[in-house]
Amino acid sequence: MNRGKVVILGGGVIGLCSAYYCQNHGFEVTILDKGEFSSGTSFGNAGMIVPSHFVPLAQPGIIAKGIKWMFNSESPFYVRPRFSRSLLDWGWKFYHYSSKNHVLGSAPLLKELNLESKRLYVSLCDQLEDIKIDEKGLIMYCKTRRALDEEAQLADQAVKLGLKAIVMDKQQLNDIDPNLTLDVEGGVYFPDDAFFSPNLFLEKLKLKLIEEGVEMVSQVDNIKFEVGKNLKLIDTNQGTFSGDQFVISAGVWTEELAKLLGLKILMQSGKGYSFTLENPVEIPKICSILTEAKVAVTPMIEGLRFAGTMEIGPLNFDINQRRVQGIKKSIASYFPSFHLSDFNEAEIWTGLRPCSPDGLPYIGRVKKLSNVLLATGHGLMGMSLGPITGKLIAEIASDQYPRIEISSLAVERFL
Repeated sequence: MNRGKVVILGGGVIGLCSAYYCQNHGFEVTILDKGEFSSGTSFGNAGMIVPSHFVPLAQPGIIAKGIKWMFNSESPFYVRPRFSRSLLDWGWKFYHYSSKNHVLGSAPLLKELNLESKRLYVSLCDQLEDIKIDEKGLIMYCKTRRALDEEAQLADQAVKLGLKAIVMDKQQLNDIDPNLTLDVEGGVYFPDDAFFSPNLFLEKLKLKLIEEGVEMVSQVDNIKFEVGKNLKLIDTNQGTFSGDQFVISAGVWTEELAKLLGLKILMQSGKGYSFTLENPVEIPKICSILTEAKVAVTPMIEGLRFAGTMEIGPLNFDINQRRVQGIKKSIASYFPSFHLSDFNEAEIWTGLRPCSPDGLPYIGRVKKLSNVLLATGHGLMGMSLGPITGKLIAEIASDQYPRIEISSLAVERFL
């Protein structure tokens, strides 16, 4: 059954998964990417699939922490001050949504989306060669009693939502992952989480899409839209592309593309850094997050990857070495077998995460242009929510009622 043609702008995990599920729903699919389908935020992230992350970025206490961290050049969260109307609009909404009620209202949906995405990842990897999801879970390591008490409260919330969460002391943590030398107070183990190597997954998925006839066009620039009652076509340096429906899943660049269509999407760029040690002194069996430092640690085929920081700022890929240094210092603090000199040769990667002001993604049709769909704004959970986002986009494009209630993710919810 041929449902028509879908053109997707953006070749990260959201775009590739949208292409996969749209193709499975009977659409002819073309993907346009500004790079070579081998860069961008999806390729350097921590590779975690996290049902445990049911608390959005907009949460109680984050404003106070952000103000304190602004005076620390090595802090894990930072908002770069600048005069920007879009930043002011975003910041006001972020303040409004940093509430307990918002967290309580968002938690069940984020949990459900992540659990379904994990199930879809397992199914996807069964169809791809030489790749699998490691379902050992995730550990939140806590240096201090205060952090452990806060994570224990989060564990209680997780259990109430139907997730597994186990508070552990240092000895229990040593028992569950004896490969690591730890200097921590304790931690929380979330068995429902998983991890994998995102680079390998995305490469395998691209090959499968090509085999199944999906057209993939790289180095796309100079984008112009021809709009009538709906979006008619996209004109680019690589040619003109027409379609019946269009999906914009271009990460942080989606806001600018939406402006070309006369749409206002509140979004800011959240810069993060990562680096991978090919031969680390110790390799954990389970992925983890260093709670106070907000640093993710993932064992991958490529080595041991560390990722961290959330720097809200303009669109650029400049590397702030002080923030990178903050990540390195925190690793040695939690894992004393590591030393700063271990990271001297590590290549620093940086990526930009699209962040909405309420910490929830934008997924759905645009009211003004009914043949345009948006899938962006996932913040820290872009990789984790890739398959479920693609599945939802395919269902919406097919005029099916999505299997999950996502009205709170509406594209124009802030207008």
